[in-house]
Order: sequence, then C-alpha cells, then structure tokens
Amino acid sequence: MSNVLVGRGTSGDFVKQTQGTATAEGFSCVSRLWYPKTHDYAFGLEQIEKGIQSREDITSKLSQVSAVVNDAGKLALAFEDGREFVPNTHALKQFALRIGVPQTTVKHLTESWTEPEDSALLRMVFNRGLQRFQRDAKNPDAQKFIFRTYNDATCRAVLTDSFATIDNRWYIELLERAIPGGRLSHWKGDADEVFGNVLIPDSVRKEDDSDYGGMISIGNSEIGTGRLEQYPSLFRAICMNGCIWDQEKGSEINQVHRGKIDLQMLARRIIKNLNDQIPLLDTIIEKVLALRANDFAIGTVKVPQVYACLGQRFGLTPKMARCSNEQFVKHESGNRNLFGIIQGLTRQSQEEKNADWVAIDKIAGKLSKWDSDSWSNFVHQAGTFTESQVSEALGLAV
Repeated sequence: MSNVLVGRGTSGDFVKQTQGTATAEGFSCVSRLWYPKTHDYAFGLEQIEKGIQSREDITSKLSQVSAVVNDAGKLALAFEDGREFVPNTHALKQFALRIGVPQTTVKHLTESWTEPEDSALLRMVFNRGLQRFQRDAKNPDAQKFIFRTYNDATCRAVLTDSFATIDNRWYIELLERAIPGGRLSHWKGDADEVFGNVLIPDSVRKEDDSDYGGMISIGNSEIGTGRLEQYPSLFRAICMNGCIWDQEKGSEINQVHRGKIDLQMLARRIIKNLNDQIPLLDTIIEKVLALRANDFAIGTVKVPQVYACLGQRFGLTPKMARCSNEQFVKHESGNRNLFGIIQGLTRQSQEEKNADWVAIDKIAGKLSKWDSDSWSNFVHQAGTFTESQVSEALGLAV
C-alpha cells in the first residue's frame, strides 16, 4: 500500500476562480486575500520571545507556598520571598490537583460564587490542602514544583518537576529548517502554547499534483495543556476567511511532556513524519474525499438536529454546537451533507481557544473518515432528537 497523501477534491476550485491566489508569493493554493493574514517564522518566534522576556519559572517546594487573598480581593499564591501571583483557571486546576482539592470545589468557588468571601474560603481550602499534603505525602519536600509566572503578577501553570518542557522556539526553528519559506497560518502562539498551520511553499513541493498545497498542523504546550502534535495534510485551497477546502490529513505524531526527552531523536521523528507523508520529496498518500455525494446527504433531517447529535456524541459544549450550526446556516446551506456539516465545525473551531480549536478539528477529522453506512446511521439517530433535546444540546431557551 502506498504511504502517501493524494488529493482528488475539486470544491476548492472556486477560490482560485473567484478570489485569486498568492501565486506570486509562492503559495498558489492560498487565497490572495488570506495570504496577508499569514506570517513568517520570525513573527512567530518574536511572539514567543516577547513572552519569555516577561516570565520566570519558579521551582519551589509546596511547603514554601501558601494561598492568600491580595489587596484586590483575588486569590494569589504567595512565596517565601514575598512575591504573590494570581493563578489563571488552568493554574488553579493544576494547583488543586497537586494538593488533592476537588476540581468541582475550585470551579464552584471561582465560577458559581462571586461574593468577596469566596476568595477567602478558597484560600482556606487551598491552605488546608497544603497542610494535608505535607502531612500525608511520602517525602513531601523531596518533590519540587514549577510555577510559571509572569511580570504582570500572574501564574499560568503549576507543573511537577517530572514535566519535560519542549521549548516552543526549538520546535518552530526545527520546522523553519525543515520547511524553508513556510508561512504560519491560523496562528495562535505565545510563550506558553503554539497552535496553527505551517503552509509549505510551492518551491518545496516536488510532486506532480500541483493543484494541491501542503501544510503541517502543529501544536505544543509548555504548560501542560497538551502534547506536542503535528500532522501533515494536503488541501485544494484556503479561502479568504481561512476555511480549508478538500483537506487530506496524514498520520499524526505526538510526544508527551514527561520524563527525559531525547530532542535529537524527537527531531528525527518529526522530520521523518514530514518527509514520509507531505510530498516534500516525491511521496503521496491515497485517500478520496467525497463527502458531498448523495450517500452523505442529510435528507429530511434538520441541521440543528445533526449538530445536537454531534454535541451529544462528541462532547461539544452547547455554545460550540450552536455556533457550528450558525456557521453552517451562514456559509454552507448549499451543502446539506457531511461535507457541509464538517465545514460548519471547522469554521467555528477557528473562533475557539487553542485547545478547543484542536479538539473540534479532530472531531472533523473523525467525521471525514466515516463511510456512508456510518453517516446514514448517525443521521437516522439525529432525526430522533426532539425539539427540547435540540434546544438543550444547543443551549437555547426552551
């Protein structure tokens, strides 16, 4: 079996026919209206470096940390040297996990209650958790924790000392060497996390299927929100709003942030993943995207029923499901099929925060692999959703 990607769709042709492409810049499959929204590697590295200059990773024992309420009435983590940092939601969850405080308690005291006394109550809960950790943990002072802090007095992560950071700069610089002239698209990157796509210039592509562009979807977190991930793909076109047409996705590579990581070995894995799938050399993987065929139609089922069923099946929040439905109505009403449903999801994913963006795109990837029978069974199930079930799944008033 061939080990390469081949694109065969044609739906992205309208971009080339109506919007024009950035051929002069070396990206013949990218709308000339979208290209100005892309960036070179230097931009991404600059964004990362700005954050690095304003942050400090503090390594400390938990016995050297306490919870306080600062002068602004916010809960903060205080260190022995007198510095205080207000944790964001992610850091709060991680800190609670380290000391055995239930996540439901933290969520209740930070989201459901809004009185000034709630911060004081959370302070007592955290300090009690710290006391129990010191009493019950085996060699509590043997383990150190890493607090990622910034000069705006915030804390954005609480990591164990076994967490293996993969520097975002290292990753972007590796991609720059592997794909010279690439452009960062759909970019959401800072000193903590990077997510987006690296568009491969025409000059690097060597396969005959020149109607298709190539890109690498990437993600890496230095604060424990996810693994290093990448997967290559081909696409017919990227239009003016960033929607990716006729995308053919290859195999994913991922690396957990745990233990000692051999960066040289990881670099070789990353480069092999690129060379084996995206035609940086002369390779192509076969897969046909035909999700607009009659076998993938919605039929008489209502689109809100489909997104409500997707929400239930894949754990979408009501907002995600509702907004995906709205994206479909606004942009994809002529595609009453699995293709259009996926487009509604991927359009909305670009509006979400990094982790949710990746999660929704993965759901879209799973849907694109369904056969006609799987889709038919799903549509039948969606058709059984009542109005009240749809309202609940989409977060609408009943």
